[in-house]
Amino acid sequence: MNESKQSKELRRIRDEVLQECVDGQAKMHTPPVFCRMTALALLAIERPRMRGRREMRLERVIATANEHHGLAGIRDVRWAGVIQTHIVEDAVCCTSPECTWVMMARVLSPTELVVLADSMMRRDPQLKRTSVERLETYLDRLGECPVKVWGLRACRSALRLVRENTDSSMESRVRLVLESYGLGAPEVNHPVVNPHTGRFMYLDMAYIDLKIAIEYDGQFHAD
Repeated sequence: MNESKQSKELRRIRDEVLQECVDGQAKMHTPPVFCRMTALALLAIERPRMRGRREMRLERVIATANEHHGLAGIRDVRWAGVIQTHIVEDAVCCTSPECTWVMMARVLSPTELVVLADSMMRRDPQLKRTSVERLETYLDRLGECPVKVWGLRACRSALRLVRENTDSSMESRVRLVLESYGLGAPEVNHPVVNPHTGRFMYLDMAYIDLKIAIEYDGQFHAD
């Protein structure tokens, strides 16, 4: 399968951030677990829109204040939940897609929390990082924690609006606008057959019973 433009760009970002992480962890006595925006880059997941302006620094997760190191260029993020991890290129460790999603709830709007989950479950198999089932399983694990986990309630609410097999963040944002106006949830990437060629086409969004299709024409269509 040919690699998409989006996949190539996300891989380029991953390689840049991976080198930064390798350099950063060389300065630490204990190998870090990178998290949040850093983890998204390492996992090659499209970054959501953030609240306000944020300085882009490497972020690592810590369980207690005693682990704080104050190293320049790296932000420590306290996390009370189960830290689920993923190894990237046998070089660095970061939080898993599921763990990263919940940790991002603190810095995302409800809409962008849904958009981020959609981004983790693209139709393109090269960009699929998790599933609704795996997100649900992780949320259930967090629900069993003896301490309150920040963002758990927001993620449970967001999960009701999440859809697997989408193609772009803007499509997700359009879908959420439609739902916010009471139009109901359209089916995403509904397959139809071109009667002239016999080939399958996939509609961004479709209200099948009403025979209405909605397409988001983004930059991809410029050429």
